[in-house]
Amino acid sequence: MLIAQISDPHIGQRPESAAYLAQAVEHLLQLPVAPDVVLVSGDCADHGDPAEYAQFRSLIAPLPMPVYVIPGNHDSRQQMLDIFGHQGEQSMQDYVQYSVERWPVRLIGLDTHIPQQDAGELCDERLAWLQARLDESPNRPTVLLMHHPPFPIGLGVCDQIGLGNASAFGQLIAKAPQVEAILTGHLHIQIARRFHGTLAITCPAVDANLLPDMAQPSRLVVRRGQPACLLHHWGAATGLHTQASVIGDSGPMITLHNGERWGA
Repeated sequence: MLIAQISDPHIGQRPESAAYLAQAVEHLLQLPVAPDVVLVSGDCADHGDPAEYAQFRSLIAPLPMPVYVIPGNHDSRQQMLDIFGHQGEQSMQDYVQYSVERWPVRLIGLDTHIPQQDAGELCDERLAWLQARLDESPNRPTVLLMHHPPFPIGLGVCDQIGLGNASAFGQLIAKAPQVEAILTGHLHIQIARRFHGTLAITCPAVDANLLPDMAQPSRLVVRRGQPACLLHHWGAATGLHTQASVIGDSGPMITLHNGERWGA
């Protein structure tokens, strides 16, 4: 199974935001192996306006595979419910929170949105819903999708707008060994780290992979890197592994090894 993840298109933020998302969609269409599913880890829109979501939907329309979305801090929960409806086979009333059961890997989208705030949370109600879903299938490989990363990265300005109740979430995850990975966005920075027995990953934004200066933790000083998406491969024999795929012109595909020998 191949899961493609893109993040933080922020449609409506700048005139070029739509072009960056269109470029990401074209990149996914040109992959040698088509993803089974595309996950968008939040901030689909920048102001949560209906027109922004209409443009977002039109830009992802060329993708022939299912696309699942969750809200970020810039999104409107109600607008997303009105426009995208309740996704997946099981969904939570009044939240953009759901489970998708159609593939060997179970996908669970989590709603960390707090209206009018940049930080996020999973309240007791949302955590209880997640606990119930995990209890249903304790042996089935599961991937969680959420906007706010549940861990600090050592940059104050980023850590102040992370997941507010990460400790309670972590206690739940520690008892759920079937969780293969937690896929997040929000930071526009690609980072991976262990989190209570599983792997938590942040996805770059579709317009750039920001490269922060970690020597200045009280500020956010970055260099713009190439935009990228994440490709999460899962197989029964290999488990889940993730690679970054640079969006844009990265040169032709070449054969380094033909199965018998290395190329010249």
